[in-house]
Amino acid sequence: MSQIGFHYNPQSVTDRMKIAVGNVTIQWAVIDHLVTQMLWHLWFYEHSQAERPPRSFDRRIAELKRLTKILYQNEPDEFRTYSWFDQRIRSANGRRDDITHGIPGVMSKNGKEYEVLHIQFPSQIMPKYSHSSVESVEQLAEELKALYLEAVNVFYAISTALVASSQNTVTGPAPYGLKPAIPGNRSPRLPRENLPPPTFQA
Repeated sequence: MSQIGFHYNPQSVTDRMKIAVGNVTIQWAVIDHLVTQMLWHLWFYEHSQAERPPRSFDRRIAELKRLTKILYQNEPDEFRTYSWFDQRIRSANGRRDDITHGIPGVMSKNGKEYEVLHIQFPSQIMPKYSHSSVESVEQLAEELKALYLEAVNVFYAISTALVASSQNTVTGPAPYGLKPAIPGNRSPRLPRENLPPPTFQA
């Protein structure tokens, strides 16, 4: 049975790990900002001018999905594509949260030492831990970079769908409200580079 140990040593944190964690933080910041911009585009069709979107990311992304479901009511395939994007955004946020709360240090295993982030899961009855190598942190930064570029295209598609919506240009809560987009040939549509698997349900 392998023996695994961990010890925190701030002096042992390499520049490579610092840069990797910093890149994850920066890449996530621009994704978070873009999610807010998407929500702002739809928000005032359902809320008064005095109301503001929630601060919590979980609440913002949930509200964005709710409004997008209205927008794509007549286009279930578009909403399914968006829902897959939504799920991957939420998953990436969880992984980003793990990294930014990870404790840097050295893990020893079978007589060898590795630079890692020590990640605790306090929601468990008995705390559990995992370890992320600097390579995995760098990989997440690259994935977030690609996800941001996809989010830009999602933003353009939602903006185009909003123009194709049957609602009046007057914004505000009922009796106005967000209306479904009118189906038709428009460009751009939601990106199709990362389609949901056949078993995925929106």
